[in-house]
Amino acid sequence: MLQRGIGEGVFRPGLDPVDVYVTIASLGSFYLSNRYTLSTIFQRDLVAPGELERWGQHIVDTVLATVRAVP
Repeated sequence: MLQRGIGEGVFRPGLDPVDVYVTIASLGSFYLSNRYTLSTIFQRDLVAPGELERWGQHIVDTVLATVRAVP
């Protein structure tokens, strides 16, 4: 998928698939492994379904912002 997106000009060239994967995994893993501590620190229920959905969308937005080709 990544190579196809690069070929179609949707994603910028030179992306390392491993870097993209590690970025996605890191954003998800850090949030989930620290959700209770972060909920306490920031006084927000990061385990609530809406918060999990919001964070998932943030991951999508962040990754797309880093891989998209600049028009």
